[in-house]
Amino acid sequence: MNASWWKRLGIVLILVPTALCGCTALSVPSQSNPSCSWTSQLPTNADAVCLSTFHTLRSVLQAAIRGDETALRRLVPDAVIRHRIAMFGASVRHKGDISVHITPSFTLSTLRSGQLGAEFNIVGHTHHGDVKAPQTVYLARRGGITVIIQDQPMQEW
Repeated sequence: MNASWWKRLGIVLILVPTALCGCTALSVPSQSNPSCSWTSQLPTNADAVCLSTFHTLRSVLQAAIRGDETALRRLVPDAVIRHRIAMFGASVRHKGDISVHITPSFTLSTLRSGQLGAEFNIVGHTHHGDVKAPQTVYLARRGGITVIIQDQPMQEW
């Protein structure tokens, strides 16, 4: 075998794994890089809406688990909804939160009123077992932040 063959083989061995790893790394949703699917027409700023919504949902969950009423009041203006979310957080806190989080892959839908529907899952582990809670909430922009304005009463939140 000549030197040119070895050189081509070396290039292939370097490029193929790099291409495969790069492609895989970019497509896997994570807490720092969430992914949204849409059941409606995508807004022009779909990536920004996805990221903002994910940050709001994650912040609400973290505040609920910490028992942070101030943060919950800011992100969930409705007292009834806020109380349900706070009770869920208290339950997770009581069971001993190990790693409860919002899945970084969820579904969004824009509504005619300018609101946004979000379907997502809360998953993780506590000292007393697994947490798996599918959720649907509706969000809107108020005072420059995204807030939860409605939920489905029979769900965990």
